[in-house]
Amino acid sequence: MIRILLVEDHSIVREGIRLIINKIGDFVIVGEYANGLEWINNLDKVQADVVLCDIDMPELNGIEATKQALADQPQLKVIMLSMHPESDYYYDALLAGAKGFILKQSSSSDLEKGIRKVFNDQTFFSEELLYRAVIDKETIREKNQKIELSDDERKLLGNICKGYSNKQLADKMFVSVKAIEKQKSKLMRKTDTNNNAGLIVWAVKNKVVNI
Repeated sequence: MIRILLVEDHSIVREGIRLIINKIGDFVIVGEYANGLEWINNLDKVQADVVLCDIDMPELNGIEATKQALADQPQLKVIMLSMHPESDYYYDALLAGAKGFILKQSSSSDLEKGIRKVFNDQTFFSEELLYRAVIDKETIREKNQKIELSDDERKLLGNICKGYSNKQLADKMFVSVKAIEKQKSKLMRKTDTNNNAGLIVWAVKNKVVNI
C-alpha cells in the first residue's frame, strides 16, 4: 500500500485528487492539509510514503515547507503540484528536494504514474515543466557550464535522466549499488545539486542530455 499525504489549499482540487486516488487499489490518502504550515506543524503525526504538495499556498508555500519537512524527515518523497508550467519556482523546488512535478491539469494516469515512479525512488515531471525550469530560471551558477565530466559521469547522468533507480543504474553500468551512490554523490558535489532531479536539470541546462 502506498500512503499518500495531500497538501493543497484549494478544497475542490483536494476533492478531485482524492476521488482519483480512492479508485486505485493500492493507494491510500493518510492525511490532508490546507497549507504548508499545517503540514509542518503535524509532521510527526502522519506516516506517508509520498507527499503531493502544491507550490503556491498561504501561510507557508510548498517550496519552503518541503525544505523544512525534508530537513526533519529526509526519507519523504515529495511531488510538487502546480497549475502553471511557466512558474519561476521549479528549479528552487528541485533544489529543495522535490522528486517530481505534476500539473493539476494532467491526466489521472499521469498522476498515478508519477506517484508510483517517485515511490520507487525515481523522478517524474513533464518535459514542459523541465523545459521551463531550464530556460526560464537563471539562478544556475555560471561555473557549472565549465565543469568537465568523464565519459563514465556522462553515461551515469544520461541513465539518471531516464529515471532509473540506483539498482537499475548499477545493473546498467555493471557496478554495485554502493559504487553508484558514491559516483552520484561526487556528481552532485561537482554540479552543486543535491538530488536526481537537480542533476537532470543541470544535465539539460549544460547540454549533457537533450529533451
